Amino acid sequence: MRSASSISLPWLDKIREDVALLAMRLDQDVDASFFAPLEALYAEGDALTRRYCGKPLAKCRVLEIGYGTRPMRMLWLWHQGVDVHGVDLDYPLLRFSPARLFRMARTNGLERALKSAVRYLALDRRQYRAMRDALVERKILTPDVSFWGNFADRLAVRNAADPAYWAEAGRFDFIYSVDVFEHIPKPQVDAMVKAMAGALNPNGVALIRPDLFTGISGSHLPEWYKERLGEKFVRKAQPWDHLRANRYPANSYLNQMRLAEYEEIFDRYLSIAEKAPIDYGLGREYLTPEVRAELKDYSEDELLTNNIDYVLTAKS
Repeated sequence: MRSASSISLPWLDKIREDVALLAMRLDQDVDASFFAPLEALYAEGDALTRRYCGKPLAKCRVLEIGYGTRPMRMLWLWHQGVDVHGVDLDYPLLRFSPARLFRMARTNGLERALKSAVRYLALDRRQYRAMRDALVERKILTPDVSFWGNFADRLAVRNAADPAYWAEAGRFDFIYSVDVFEHIPKPQVDAMVKAMAGALNPNGVALIRPDLFTGISGSHLPEWYKERLGEKFVRKAQPWDHLRANRYPANSYLNQMRLAEYEEIFDRYLSIAEKAPIDYGLGREYLTPEVRAELKDYSEDELLTNNIDYVLTAKS
């Protein structure tokens, strides 16, 4: 079962991109700023379920679509007492062992297993350890309680576009997905949203946050990630190179969907109750008159929106 985020590129190009991304992550301290996005997701989910479901997140049945090989968001919610479940094509590497790596290689391929092994040893185990310490410090977890418990039982390695998965998964009050939909082929996005609509409880709500292809970071090149936009260094790719010459294709599959395409699919099966761009305007300083003229087929909203929150509810 090939990872939905994989793509065929020369090995040297893959290694360069993977090393650049890992180096960027290693530069980040595992401090309060690391946990801020996890806390923000909990707070946003709690606000949405109170508003639409009439109950707090901790009383809801929750699903994450696309937890990845390191399900940090799910793990954080689970330790807060949330009944959270997840589905992803990729087998997760929660703890390092040859048996787990072998299973990952069989499930998603040798490349995915090697990348995950390197990242686990260099980064993931440090972040898991920091999460455990933070939970103990906040008295959410006691030192004598297992950090992992039965958490692995909540992780389904399945295709979220497969109706058979949803038939077995049951219904949910809250479904969320962060930076995942852009890696899924458009026909499967359609199938997945249709299945989501059938799996939401009557007052349920979904939060879908795609990383938009048309934004300056939509190329998924680490040098254009928002964490590095303010840095001054010589970049190999021009701003919005992926919409222009596309000299440096991404090291992952991207469906290249635009805002209108997402909204057409969402509106086909669900109601768009709210939508809010995140960090709108990223890259504005690089949108010179010359670049804007070259990208005249794209609206300014498309070029300056990198992430957007879609809040979806059942059709009335």
